[in-house]
Amino acid sequence: MAPASALPSPTSPADARAFQAHLEAGNAVVLATDTIPGIGVLAAGEGAPQKLASLKQAPLTRPFSLHLRSTDELRRIVPAPPPGMAAWLNRVLPGPITVVLPTSWLNLDFPSPWKSVGLRLPDSHEYLAWMQHAPGPLWMSSVNQHGEPPLQGPPLQEWLQKNTEVWNGVSSFAPTSRAASAVLEFRPLPVWHRRRDDLQFPTPGLRILCVCTGNTCRSPLAEAILRQTLADAWGVQAVELAQLGWHIESAGTSVFAADTANSHSIKCAAEVGLDLAHHRSQSLSDALHQDWDLVLAMSRSHLHAVPTGIAAVMMDPAGQAVPDPFGQSLSDYRRTRELLTAACQEWAKRWQTWPESGQTYVTASA
Repeated sequence: MAPASALPSPTSPADARAFQAHLEAGNAVVLATDTIPGIGVLAAGEGAPQKLASLKQAPLTRPFSLHLRSTDELRRIVPAPPPGMAAWLNRVLPGPITVVLPTSWLNLDFPSPWKSVGLRLPDSHEYLAWMQHAPGPLWMSSVNQHGEPPLQGPPLQEWLQKNTEVWNGVSSFAPTSRAASAVLEFRPLPVWHRRRDDLQFPTPGLRILCVCTGNTCRSPLAEAILRQTLADAWGVQAVELAQLGWHIESAGTSVFAADTANSHSIKCAAEVGLDLAHHRSQSLSDALHQDWDLVLAMSRSHLHAVPTGIAAVMMDPAGQAVPDPFGQSLSDYRRTRELLTAACQEWAKRWQTWPESGQTYVTASA
């Protein structure tokens, strides 16, 4: 049974045990969030989605969101997202957004009837105070019957007074209405289902600049390989990366004209399905008129050419220089291509990992 009056959080160990037992018995709870209140059931409970659909008199074809208990749980459920996604999730959650991801990206301990799942981690002390005592995440939705407006304020209080079998975890029933969460789905390309004009969210991608000397041999290859590596990791076309916020270019420290890529670089790229035919070199000084999240340098001299205040590291994650093949044979260019391919794969792998505590968006991956 619900407590006689709403509690802002468990006020005793007995409250916490009763809340946990209520969920484990397959019963529903109503909790405040950072947006509108939600009604939920334990996701691991038998027939949990069907039970919540029945409570709302809603078709099961309309997915419910999975409300999490902590950022640690978020990391366990999304252990290896595409490059940039982990750091992005780390920025937007907890917060008033539902992030819908393909179920194939998730590590769930219970079945889901949907091919994609909306993840929610509200930035609400009241919500988190209750959820730290939950046995697991909850399938949740707004408190209303299908097709009706979500209940908030006094109407919600009245509903809870009539439905005493539902646990009441909402402490305040102020008449002021809150907006629903923003909803962004990755298919893997992002699709907004609900935007909020009062909120701005970043994109998962980074702006990366690859730098060598003349921008005709190494950095054009690095640019093309990195772009394709990221596209493959996301399961999209290279031209679609911009929709995810990824922007990859290259430049040189000694560029005096817009030259084409070296013919050996063009051939090496073509051998692995990459096209450098339209590449034109640009100087580092011109490229720095744009903002970059990270500069990847082929050698220490290129690294030192990047102005202070711009995040820059070696292209090779191990810190070794990528040898300049200029004037050498095609086989030397192929060796350079393989070195760059290994480096790009390692960067993509790093961008798939979760940032350590205290790291920034860029340094989490650099």
